[in-house]
Amino acid sequence: NLPESTSPSVYLALTGQVPLTVVDDWNIPSAVLIFRMFSPADLLVESPDGKKIGFDKQTNSEINTIGGAFYSGNAASAEYIVIPNPLAGTYKILSQGTGEGEYTIAVSKVTDADAIDVQFTAHTYSGLTSALNFEPDEMEVVPEDVTPPTLDIAEPLAQDYERSAQLTVDV
Repeated sequence: NLPESTSPSVYLALTGQVPLTVVDDWNIPSAVLIFRMFSPADLLVESPDGKKIGFDKQTNSEINTIGGAFYSGNAASAEYIVIPNPLAGTYKILSQGTGEGEYTIAVSKVTDADAIDVQFTAHTYSGLTSALNFEPDEMEVVPEDVTPPTLDIAEPLAQDYERSAQLTVDV
């Protein structure tokens, strides 16, 4: 207990300043997710339980409701998010364009056994928000389904009709 109980005194002796925060509750995670954004975009991550971390364009502010997680900030030269002990399930990643060009989101999962990295690259422009899904067990970043459904019209057959005609359409 000696190192832990004397750490504020040691900090004061070494720096001449009283520590503003003392961390004495160590919790070593079993796994860590690291999300990195390579601009021109900001990053917001939503965990499977709906908690968020990153830069929220709707409120124009940083948000962190995930316990133990860290966000570097959108003004940092390297924008990244670290989430310890990730939950099982799908994480939603929002890429929020700050300019036009190609961006890359890199996600790493680090455990005692290994470290796995995946990347997703796309094009963005200022104001565009793109949603991606990430499943830690699958280690794959995929866009949310944004493809509109297609319809096949069986009847009536394509031909000219009067504007006033009322048609029954079989789709």
